[in-house]
Amino acid sequence: MELWNKTKKVRVAKDVILRKSVWELVTGLIPYKSRESKRLLDMVKFKVFEEDQAMLFFAKGDGVVHSFFMSFPIVIAFLDKDMKVVSVEILNPFKVVKCEKEFEYFVELHKSKMKSIDVGDILLLK
Repeated sequence: MELWNKTKKVRVAKDVILRKSVWELVTGLIPYKSRESKRLLDMVKFKVFEEDQAMLFFAKGDGVVHSFFMSFPIVIAFLDKDMKVVSVEILNPFKVVKCEKEFEYFVELHKSKMKSIDVGDILLLK
């Protein structure tokens, strides 16, 4: 499945990993490492989060997203029920970000995708 920015008419990610369960929501990208990362923490991680991947979470609410035990920065885009971007943030390792607006989903992306998504854009799964 691919993630597209319908507003800008560009593909954001070629491979979307869907996360629906509570366990998947809690663990997120923790078991993944970045190709660029050389941290000690990555020695125990076997999955690689590629630049053309995204992780989409079904997480209705107005909560926080953490990057505890992660070793690389990511982009977080919070989306409303219509997949419209309501907030975009860079999340560095071992940090927390809170979305001040209600959201239905959020998507985690490689840090290089920051310019692919702006507040107000509409995203689409194909």
